[in-house]
Amino acid sequence: MVYVVRDGRLLVFRHTDYSYEEVGIQVPAGSIRPGETPEAAALREAREETGLSDFKIVCKLGETEYDISPYRFEIQHRHSFHLEQSSAPRAPERLTPISSPG
Repeated sequence: MVYVVRDGRLLVFRHTDYSYEEVGIQVPAGSIRPGETPEAAALREAREETGLSDFKIVCKLGETEYDISPYRFEIQHRHSFHLEQSSAPRAPERLTPISSPG
């Protein structure tokens, strides 16, 4: 799970494949692939789920156990990271701001 900060703002998103009531507001997250470090997985998931690049890890926030029921009866071990996205690339067209500064 990654918390991406750019210009002092936290990047969050909604999955368009699921209702807001079902999954709410999300931060990038996903699975660690075999042979992949938690750090590499955090950077990959941030790129894959946002379409942005140029992320850097600021720090590891911690590790937790998380019960994902009712979706699956499974306890997941989660690594959480604070990432920064430092460059100013053009945002992917699939991203829509939830609110604007102001």
